[in-house]
Amino acid sequence: MVGVRSHASMLVAGLALLASGPVAAEAPPAAPAAIDPATLDWPAQTASVEIKRAMHLSLWPGKKAPLAVKVEAGTRLGFTQVVEGTDRGKRACKAWVELQPMGWACTTAVTPSLDPPGGTPLPVVAAGALTPDVYYRISQEGTPAYATVDDISAGVIADELGDQVKFKLGKKVTVDGVAYVKTHRGYVEAAAISKMSPSAWVGLDLRTAAPPAWPFAFVVPPRGERAAAVRATPDRKAKISDAAAKRALVTVGVEQDGLVETDLGWIARTDLRVIRRQARPPGVAAGEPWIDVDLDEQTLVAYAGDTPVYATLISTGKRKKTTPPASYRLRSKAASVRMAAEEWEARQYDIGEVPWAQRFAKGLYLHAAFWHDNFGNRQSAGCVNLSPKDARALYEWTTPGMPPGVAEREIPLAQGMLIRIRDADHPDPPAYDYRKERKAKYTADDWR
Repeated sequence: MVGVRSHASMLVAGLALLASGPVAAEAPPAAPAAIDPATLDWPAQTASVEIKRAMHLSLWPGKKAPLAVKVEAGTRLGFTQVVEGTDRGKRACKAWVELQPMGWACTTAVTPSLDPPGGTPLPVVAAGALTPDVYYRISQEGTPAYATVDDISAGVIADELGDQVKFKLGKKVTVDGVAYVKTHRGYVEAAAISKMSPSAWVGLDLRTAAPPAWPFAFVVPPRGERAAAVRATPDRKAKISDAAAKRALVTVGVEQDGLVETDLGWIARTDLRVIRRQARPPGVAAGEPWIDVDLDEQTLVAYAGDTPVYATLISTGKRKKTTPPASYRLRSKAASVRMAAEEWEARQYDIGEVPWAQRFAKGLYLHAAFWHDNFGNRQSAGCVNLSPKDARALYEWTTPGMPPGVAEREIPLAQGMLIRIRDADHPDPPAYDYRKERKAKYTADDWR
């Protein structure tokens, strides 16, 4: 995806932080006086509170506080304290409750529960499915989109869409004998859309399966080819003796004249995505999780300290500068987000639901890409594209975790795990400067 984009579901526009610490800001308000939950008629055995409706929790108790976490209705969260409200006016909250993992809610938005914390893990994925939903795209350029059903009848066109618009189906209607479906961009003719088939590719979980040897490589033949040529000798003119299947795992030996010796034979270096173990970056503790992204090889390896735990193929920005090398920190996680191009961008894509999205800088995410199967090659406009299975595995592995029922979560800089994105010119890239992003009066680091 792109380096700069609009995100309708981003939690807080501009909770930007310095690479070296929180943005300078006046101190958040002092915590109000504590209240005994019994004065709210909560049972003495209250073990959690249940969210009445989908809502965002506030970073501190106050109507104007920044938002920290989005929680779905019916989720039960643990709580640590109840405090007096400080807001004034007709809609003032008389009491606030501090919830886990982070955030505050007005007590009128929750119900005390005798049950322990719990909820539905998000996003919800049906058994055997690759993605949370079935996705479609506009298949005909210039497809009219209508804001309402009445506009269809009146012929009032709100927009014209192309094949870069992708979505899950909404309401279906029939007008004058023609079928229409609702998208996040309006109603379109059902005949103008086509179903998408997500990639079933999945990388190597090194916790349960060992590679053939270190270093190793995934075979990535030229686009459109199902296999790479294998030769018995390191000679490009030598007769092809075998074929290496797309994304097969092979050992990596010496390289000669643009060919690499593998356990299958000699394969062109350009048909391999080589993975070598990387040293733990300075500042990462033993056992601490971090991620290494190799832009040149189009690979990602997740580590727990010095131990690699997951390796896969990815797709980063088509142009070299759209996925800038740097040492980033994980800043937020979301079960799904909307991703759309800015008006000045060449391809006006708009994807209504992108699952397993993990932001590491403004407009830059690790996320599932259900619209292509070109992993191992540059494909995106800036983000790190992952297959649905890989995106889900990493989303569940990265820290901090996402408690059941939590749909979105901002991550303070000090708690964000390292994501190093490097290439041959930047083997040890510097820390990303979060001052480049919009500053806010308060930040998640100001209130712990």
